[in-house]
Amino acid sequence: MKRILSVLLAAIMLCSMFVACGKKDAETVAVTVKVTINSGSSNILKDYEIKVEGENPTALDAILSALDADEITYETSLVQSRVFIEKIDEFDTEDDAYFWELFINDGKKSVSLSTVLNEGDKLVLNRVENNTNTQAVTK
Repeated sequence: MKRILSVLLAAIMLCSMFVACGKKDAETVAVTVKVTINSGSSNILKDYEIKVEGENPTALDAILSALDADEITYETSLVQSRVFIEKIDEFDTEDDAYFWELFINDGKKSVSLSTVLNEGDKLVLNRVENNTNTQAVTK
């Protein structure tokens, strides 16, 4: 009986050791990127190099870190668990007359602020006039 208990105790200790050693904290990644922010009439930031760290550093992380580092004020909003940039410096969306559009690595298609970054990415955030025609078309 003592032998069975000894073997069982040893097995439990061995399993506990494997479980304890198997747990790993989330891996932190550091990427260095360049951020450019255009208001439409001027550059708020131009090729601002920033190092961003985290599990999965995003475009939003890089943009807000660059603004914080350069002490530029900004406002964000949260709509249905998505973060939107409302204002950078004195440039805001003016009740949806403008919006902020993000491009990465000279891309032709705008991307989400939640895009995960890679080392050396170049981010360009532009304030763009919203030309959406909200009037109904009648024939």
